[in-house]
Amino acid sequence: MSRTHPVRQALALLAAATLAAVSLIAVSPSQPLAQASSPRSCPAGTVPGTKTGGDLRQEVNTADPAFRDLVGAVQAASGGGFCRPVHAPEKYRELAMMQAQRNVLSAGPLGYTPPGALRAALVGRQAATAAAATVPGAQGTFSKIGKTPLIADDPNAPSVNGLGLADQAGRVDSYAYDSVHGRLFSAPGTGGVWMSTTLGKSWTSVGDTLPYQSVGAVAWSRDGAPAVGTLLVVSGEASAGGSVYTGLGAFYSADLGKTWTHARGVPDGLMGFKIEVDPRNPTIVYAATSQGLYRSTDTGRTYTNVKLPTLGCAGKTGYRNICQNANWVTDVQIKAPGGVGVDKSSAVIAAVGYRAGRKPYPGTSTPQSPQNGLYRSVTGAPGTFTYLNVSGDGTSPLGFAPQREIGRTELGAASGSGQDHNFLYAIVQDAVLFNGGVPGIDAADTTGVTGGVPNNTTLNGIYVSGNFGTSWTRMADEIELQSPATESALIGYSQTAGLYAPGVQSWYDMWIKPDPTQQTEAGIPTRLVFGLEELWESRLSGQPQDGATQSLEPVSFKVIGPYFAGKTCGFLDSPLPYCPTQQTSSTSRTTHPDQQAGIWIPGPNRSVTLVVGNDGGTYAQTVAAGGAITKEWGRGSQAGYNTLLPYDASAAADGTVAFGLQDNGSGVVRPDGKVVETFGGDGFFAAIDPDNSNVYTTRPRWPICGSRPTEARPTPALRHRSPTPSSPTRS
Repeated sequence: MSRTHPVRQALALLAAATLAAVSLIAVSPSQPLAQASSPRSCPAGTVPGTKTGGDLRQEVNTADPAFRDLVGAVQAASGGGFCRPVHAPEKYRELAMMQAQRNVLSAGPLGYTPPGALRAALVGRQAATAAAATVPGAQGTFSKIGKTPLIADDPNAPSVNGLGLADQAGRVDSYAYDSVHGRLFSAPGTGGVWMSTTLGKSWTSVGDTLPYQSVGAVAWSRDGAPAVGTLLVVSGEASAGGSVYTGLGAFYSADLGKTWTHARGVPDGLMGFKIEVDPRNPTIVYAATSQGLYRSTDTGRTYTNVKLPTLGCAGKTGYRNICQNANWVTDVQIKAPGGVGVDKSSAVIAAVGYRAGRKPYPGTSTPQSPQNGLYRSVTGAPGTFTYLNVSGDGTSPLGFAPQREIGRTELGAASGSGQDHNFLYAIVQDAVLFNGGVPGIDAADTTGVTGGVPNNTTLNGIYVSGNFGTSWTRMADEIELQSPATESALIGYSQTAGLYAPGVQSWYDMWIKPDPTQQTEAGIPTRLVFGLEELWESRLSGQPQDGATQSLEPVSFKVIGPYFAGKTCGFLDSPLPYCPTQQTSSTSRTTHPDQQAGIWIPGPNRSVTLVVGNDGGTYAQTVAAGGAITKEWGRGSQAGYNTLLPYDASAAADGTVAFGLQDNGSGVVRPDGKVVETFGGDGFFAAIDPDNSNVYTTRPRWPICGSRPTEARPTPALRHRSPTPSSPTRS
């Protein structure tokens, strides 16, 4: 579908019509904000503050380093005035103090992690562990108290029961498959590395001895011992959120995780987006990080920065310099050998995709990432990559996304034996929309907001190339995915009043991959799946995914993993046995929202299994040859995982433990080991009455929730929301 900006404007205006306009005014040092002159409109989701100019300056000065730029940028952009989020009534000074306290917990009194500190802490921990035998009382062991996955459909937890969710785990960011031995590997957020020999039905940890558990991506190479191969990881969360645990470089294991060795060449302090093994040569490995693309020719033992030609920032690393955001390599794809295409040459393509794109650093005209986009090499060797000038004009479907709009980019290549391996797909987040402001609980960004119209998405579009990246066609844009015909659960109230439409979090959660088992006689893939907040699939079965028809169709994709199912329809409780908009029944079970990773695994007799990872763990479907992926995802595939990603926990005397989790809400571990979610969203802090475990409080994004588990019934429309998008001022 061709992009029509008037349509986007109309959708945004429809959404804005549901929001009240308020004034934002400049301040003098002693004048209250509410009495100042020159009124301006606060962005949607915020209201005017009531502080004097002196108060504002004091808040900037007392904020910790991680928060100071955010406060200062908002003030500067608002001409001295100030808007505060509706959903965060706390004073900014209080929020700054809270952030400083959290930083002390993770980074010490400096409030940030100096270079080398994390590695020094790791060395210190190893020394302390080695000395434990000589320390009285240090010989104990930890034991697991939860004996089930996180259960979201307990009848005693009506706040989340009825969402179409069942068994959950923590966020999963990456998968890799060993097709020789039938082993599936996953990297669940800050939970190390896990292995399944049952296509996800059960999991065991192979990362317990990994020195650092924050893993961004995992891969497997057939190089190594015949029955083992080599496991490879690049550390550092790949979620690109407002707060992440960065990495300690890369690691490898030659014995299926019994031991891990630190690789040389990938710096500390990075985010690990992808690690890929060359299918032509298993000793060649690429690691895509937030500060460059690294290449290994010895199966991940050592790496070299390939120095992508990102204008004046080629090969530059480190923080506190103008190139610190210029080399965010969010994906790398290697053209598979074989297939049915005429052109069977080798190629490697990397995507530089910093989410804010060319947005200048605060107070300067220097772009944070001067040249987001695609870079291609025939060999992949350092110094051989060239920038692909393939952007279109943004109106015609011909060409890649306009350069200034390119944000985070994910790639998926055709790889089936009957497919043309020149076909490559991309899903692109829109840096311009992102910089325009996304509603959330963080301090609102007023920079770059045009016409006072908020954005309900940050997605740019879906693209296809038939020559591995040298030319592109847009298959769909952000407007098309907001059509009711897509069957998205976000269409309607969420899309308009909620300003939460498909792709609103594409800077945080997205991936794309064609099914390797379905193609035309010419080898063009006929099924394409991608993840955003929901899971999507090409709408027409058997249709070549080449852009020729998709660019002209009104709707080319549909949702197969809706945001809600069960008794929830359009963000509301529904008494109907069937939801007509998202086409799910009251008994349907869907995937957890926020899709982070996916992998196709071909099986016998042309069957195929689709495994997807999201903020609720792993989900899988296996279908026969030519079979359809449905919206029925069962209870999930979490057996064995010990990866809830907790923010906080609090124990009562009877053994009940209350907790707060990342995007899996709050709940309790009961004395019998049953783990139950009782509130949705992000859980954060938790406290339980030590003498009465029926009473506990949790601190999610909104006001404190007090709970007796069998009586809690918050507003249904607020029951489960994804992690709130960060403000672009925190880019």
